[in-house]
Amino acid sequence: MAFRDNSRLITSASDSIIGGEGFPGISYAGIDASAFTVADYDVYRQRITGFGSDDTLITSRPILDGNSDGFIELNDASYIRVNFGYVQDETVERDIVQIFGDEYSVTALRNLGEKGGAYVYADARTITNLTDRYGVAAVIEGDVGNDALDMGSGSKMLLVDNGLGLNLGGDRINNFGDDDLLVFTRKIYDRNGDGVIQFSKNGVLDISGSMGPKASDPVRSPGGQIQFLDPEITSLELVRSEIIEGIAYYLYGTEYYSLAN
Repeated sequence: MAFRDNSRLITSASDSIIGGEGFPGISYAGIDASAFTVADYDVYRQRITGFGSDDTLITSRPILDGNSDGFIELNDASYIRVNFGYVQDETVERDIVQIFGDEYSVTALRNLGEKGGAYVYADARTITNLTDRYGVAAVIEGDVGNDALDMGSGSKMLLVDNGLGLNLGGDRINNFGDDDLLVFTRKIYDRNGDGVIQFSKNGVLDISGSMGPKASDPVRSPGGQIQFLDPEITSLELVRSEIIEGIAYYLYGTEYYSLAN
């Protein structure tokens, strides 16, 4: 079983460069996924409006996470300082990015790791919606790199936020049981529409991107790929879908999920 090349970060999201101009700028998130890449160093005061659950902020250096919990809180003025701790001139004007949401406000970003020198952040609400409903211990998430994930301790949900329009890497999952679920923010391409996703000939699950599901997904895998280390898992079934605070979640499990729950 072999992965394709999952090194490209931005696949189906639109890519916008912000900052670097020496004066304030305003960027607008569109209806579809948008990736806002901060220009190196010269950020100045930037504003993003309409930032939604399918949008990302991408930086060339990690944003300071004071308590190392993986979440970056926005302050009362809805901004974060992306260069804090890196530059001598710590004036507010130099490194602010203000983020204003669409119909839901953005209060925190979650860290989705690094790929090719790019550090990725997305709305924290996508995962906290699930942890608030199902519990912190039940929900895990990888990042944009190639992850090795173990789902062997109790019933787990693995969030795969393919609605971001990014390649989330070539991931390997161990101990995926009949009581576990994969949770996507876009459906996975289903050839015959029967709700059963048969893996490709290479034995891995090809993940749809933000524009999916599309017939090209099994060839292009814009959202990345997943390999199950249990060779008996060769397909997944759509168990149910949910909408929480305007975000759609699609939950997939094995054919025996209903028997285990």
